Amino acid sequence: MYIKKYAGSGLAGGLGLIALGFVFFTATQHVLNFDWDNIWSLFPVVGGVGLLVKATGEVNYFRRATNVAGGTLLLLLGAFFVAVSTLQLLDSSDSDLWPVYPVAVGIALLAGYLSAGRRSDRYVLLSCVLCITGVVFAGLTVTGASYAPLGELWPIAVVAAGALIVVHSARPAAD
Repeated sequence: MYIKKYAGSGLAGGLGLIALGFVFFTATQHVLNFDWDNIWSLFPVVGGVGLLVKATGEVNYFRRATNVAGGTLLLLLGAFFVAVSTLQLLDSSDSDLWPVYPVAVGIALLAGYLSAGRRSDRYVLLSCVLCITGVVFAGLTVTGASYAPLGELWPIAVVAAGALIVVHSARPAAD
């Protein structure tokens, strides 16, 4: 019996076009607060959902992890852009919101790691570093604290990261 290799891609593409058509229709009918200045933010969401759907049918764990990480990143960033531009949930400038980006990349790497059956530990460390960095800088931005102490203390974080890598590489390999 012959099975198409990309049988789910037609379904995902068709559903994506249907969703996109509904969005464009609501924009042209002025049902929602969509115009061409903020409708672009839906494209990463559609791309992210497409990659996540593609990942569900992937047997190779590396490709699955890549699709999940990429899809999660596009979905998170797209949702963030929708919230900022369309729903106007946040009243901040881009310079105040940048800590969201490393957190989104960290969450995407963690999602890829988990979807691959936790086979590559190096992504966990990078994911944690990115998430912690984003949260720390978001906290500093929200509280209005100065970044000056971090400018003096960042080498300690480099030493700690190096120590973690050394400890991780010195572990005996699992059989």
